[in-house]
Amino acid sequence: MAFSLRHFSRAVLSVWTASLLAASSVLAMDRTSFPIRIFIEPVLRDYQGQEKSSQLPEAAVRTVRQGFLDWVRVLLFAPGQGAPENYTVILHRQEDEQRARLLLNAGVFTFVERRDQADLVVEAMNRPRTQDDADGITGRFSNVGGLRVGKIEVVFRGSLSEYPDEFSLRSVVMHEAGHALGLAHLSDQKCNLMAPKNFTCNVPFPVDCRAEAAATRCVGVSTEQVQFVQRARAADAGAGPRSPMADIRDYRQSVVRRVRTGLVALTGLKAPGRIVLKLGSMGQVEEATVESSFGSAETDARVLEGIRDLGPFGAFPATWKDPTLRFSFTLGALAGSKRAVSETSALESPVGEDSARLP
Repeated sequence: MAFSLRHFSRAVLSVWTASLLAASSVLAMDRTSFPIRIFIEPVLRDYQGQEKSSQLPEAAVRTVRQGFLDWVRVLLFAPGQGAPENYTVILHRQEDEQRARLLLNAGVFTFVERRDQADLVVEAMNRPRTQDDADGITGRFSNVGGLRVGKIEVVFRGSLSEYPDEFSLRSVVMHEAGHALGLAHLSDQKCNLMAPKNFTCNVPFPVDCRAEAAATRCVGVSTEQVQFVQRARAADAGAGPRSPMADIRDYRQSVVRRVRTGLVALTGLKAPGRIVLKLGSMGQVEEATVESSFGSAETDARVLEGIRDLGPFGAFPATWKDPTLRFSFTLGALAGSKRAVSETSALESPVGEDSARLP
């Protein structure tokens, strides 16, 4: 497989077709966790309240598979020692069956035929588009009971026929697969696969990354992200990497900083409020409640929705043995204002750190 590294402001990795998760609620991922067994649900479910279901088109199934194969290529062909901090991956058209089998032989992912054989399940649903909806495809990763890794939900807003561009679906699958591999959102980078939104990079150079390019699409990846997954694949049983932070207080503060940064554009916070947050082992939001109101039920709901959209926040430090973390923090009166920052600069506090274990 040919690829090239070009030295621009970001290195570029050309790939044809193409922060951290615990293997259980306690152990980090290691070489015994791979390959991750994936089942793609063949039924396209209608959104909540709709009873009808239909078959997920075979072309969509192949594209979902390709999103996982894209990740394998990124891991296999990542630059080695002396690599730049960030580089761009150029995705091309899908693999043929022979090359796909070779990529699966790398032992990162494998596809199974039954749900009860899977570590990770992919489900697709069709959500009717409303006037306020943005166009496109969205996804969500969650750690659910009965699955070793979790579930990826892909939501199509409108008819599948409206999305002839395979790269939109592939980039969403790659993003959610990144969460399944243990990577958190990177809210401070605009051109990274794990950014909360807009996973692809539209830049004028190279030409493969321009918005008008029809046969290619570009996504950004950091060397640190790739090395994290590579360390997990090489680690002895029970010794896989977790959060690079050593102390749970540093982790908690990083979550609060991300929330404050992510919600800085939220208007209408007329009163300071306090949030109680419960996170699962890889930083997924299990509970989010308002302990002290922001002034109205509508504003409270907007704040909670914004926090859920920012997750997951990455796995706990290895020193934190509980599978959950529960704590509270304050958001200021005016998001983004100097007053808000001063009010909330050091107000995060634990709530029941010996929190109840997951069932």
